[in-house]
Amino acid sequence: MRRISILISLLLSYLLGIAQDSRIQDIDRLLKSIDSSNLLMGSLSIYQKGKEVYNFSIGWSDLRKDLKNSKHTKYRIGSITKSFTAVIIMQLIEEKKLSLDTKISAYLPNIPNANTITIEHLLRHKSGLFNITESPTFLTWMESFHTRNEMINLIISSGTVFSPGKKKKYSNTNYILLSIIAEKIEGAKYAQILEERIFSKCQLANTYYGGEINTKHNEALSYFYKDSDWVSSSMTDMSIPIGAGAIVSNPEDLNTFYFQLFNGNLITEESLNLMTSNNNLFEFALYPVLSINSKACFGHEGRIDGFHSFSAYFPDGKISISFCANAELIYLNELLLQILNIYFDIPPTSQERIGCYKNDNISLELTPINSSLLAKIDNSNFYFLESSGKKKYSSLQNDISIKFLNKDRLVIKTAQKKVLLKKELNN
Repeated sequence: MRRISILISLLLSYLLGIAQDSRIQDIDRLLKSIDSSNLLMGSLSIYQKGKEVYNFSIGWSDLRKDLKNSKHTKYRIGSITKSFTAVIIMQLIEEKKLSLDTKISAYLPNIPNANTITIEHLLRHKSGLFNITESPTFLTWMESFHTRNEMINLIISSGTVFSPGKKKKYSNTNYILLSIIAEKIEGAKYAQILEERIFSKCQLANTYYGGEINTKHNEALSYFYKDSDWVSSSMTDMSIPIGAGAIVSNPEDLNTFYFQLFNGNLITEESLNLMTSNNNLFEFALYPVLSINSKACFGHEGRIDGFHSFSAYFPDGKISISFCANAELIYLNELLLQILNIYFDIPPTSQERIGCYKNDNISLELTPINSSLLAKIDNSNFYFLESSGKKKYSSLQNDISIKFLNKDRLVIKTAQKKVLLKKELNN
């Protein structure tokens, strides 16, 4: 009986391996299509139980020097930094150096409402302090070095938008202040605090407090799309975002960080439960960043300059996925949802909308990506189409739309023409 049990276990493992290989091949096909479309640049990593099971990179880290992105490329991760900051604050609370009820007047007495705003208000985005990144002058101000005192003075002069605790509004100001408070408590620069409390503990060899981008060190530049071409983005001076967005990392290290966090290597279970108990958007910088088939996940999204990153950890199965992009013309969260649908083997909801539609002059291949469709026209032009009505999908960035007439016919409309296509019978 024991031999039979072992044989059954080996067979199940073999079959599961085949199934996973098939899913990986499907993810490969999707990402290769994206890669050839020039819609996205960046790197993806998927972890399961603390080990990488998949990675893929797209596009260039430096277009001028023809440097390609790879699994070793490092990206500015923007607001994912906030998860690191929240963990440090929870560590300080565990060490009795701080409490959730501590008023920020103990460290920053000149901040508006400092006698009322608590550490918990900052962590939950309930301070009411104006988000300085929404200031009309911020886009020019952010490109120059500024001291901590200059940052504090900007926050003071920007004022408030509501009374502490009365509402919730996402504000980078909250996490900038949390990192400055951590510096005052520890008597060290935030870069050093990050290194000692998180980076070294988790062995994050490709994660650090950012500076001026250096592509010779595998750091990616970021780009935006203008006049049918990728153009270099502006660069935020990293003295500005501090604990709200100053970290440089890669998807592999981000997956490691969230795995270590959820498996008790950074904070206690009690602290983690507090951070994840309410599932409220943005609070404690650990929230359900993606929604996939009712599976619980926690993480953060980040944007800075032309960079856009997502990290999500699924406690059930100990699966983490991270994508760091340095250029995008698509909705990154929709792409990740499609990748996760494949990885979790969740069937598409619109099977009839998959496949190739043709007439004598044009071919259209459709791939569902959650509520969107990736449209490939004549094997050369790619578009993401969003639902825009009953059986209708449109591009938000291009003059193109499709309307399904029934299961095997659709009308595609562009700026130049409107044509009827029929689905190939073998699809």
